[in-house]
Amino acid sequence: MLVVFYSIFSCQNRIERNICEKELLLLSPNNQLRVINIELQRLNDSILIKNGFNLNCLSAKKQEFITLVDNIKIKVYIKRNCCLCIRTGVPSITIFPNDKEEVLISGDTDTIVKIKEVSKWLKNNYLLKENKNRIFSQIDLGWTKNISAKDLNKVIHNVINGYIDVVNQITDLKYKKKICDLKTKEFNKIKEEYPLNLKLINLSSKPLVPVNFKDNNKTITDDFSLSLDD
Repeated sequence: MLVVFYSIFSCQNRIERNICEKELLLLSPNNQLRVINIELQRLNDSILIKNGFNLNCLSAKKQEFITLVDNIKIKVYIKRNCCLCIRTGVPSITIFPNDKEEVLISGDTDTIVKIKEVSKWLKNNYLLKENKNRIFSQIDLGWTKNISAKDLNKVIHNVINGYIDVVNQITDLKYKKKICDLKTKEFNKIKEEYPLNLKLINLSSKPLVPVNFKDNNKTITDDFSLSLDD
């Protein structure tokens, strides 16, 4: 069994985690996808267009690619809202960090956490409340353009950890095993039923103003708006 070792830095504490081959396959299940080897913090519409992506709202299909985060391959995608279609919502979580190590998470409710708390939040909230056998259909990830690449990578690592922790809970209930110990048939079923659907949003080439989050009794009081052109 192949095990990859990587380290994440959160504040001044180093968090270390072993990640096995099957967990890597959950993060990047399709080796045929193109790899965009550029820091996500620098990614914008202009770069995507140069790489052959169709961002016209008349072509609103899901467009997947692989991004590298500290040498870990992660499948992500963009999808424009069809400008002539009837929009249908899916159960999703929006994760939006600013440049102050704060993250606004919108799921069933709006919550503000520190970057290092994102994985714990997902571990406790990624399963749908009405159906504990299902996870949210997708995670929408956006960010302010003044966030550092280091902080954005921390957020993504926390998303990875939270997702893997939740899927491990599911496999433990279903098979009394962790992901790494699943048989091929079991793993393929889990991969199909519980994929990591990580959607990148707000990739406009125009810079965004800094965003400050305030939390008064779990209510967002600051003027916070997302231009979700995805």
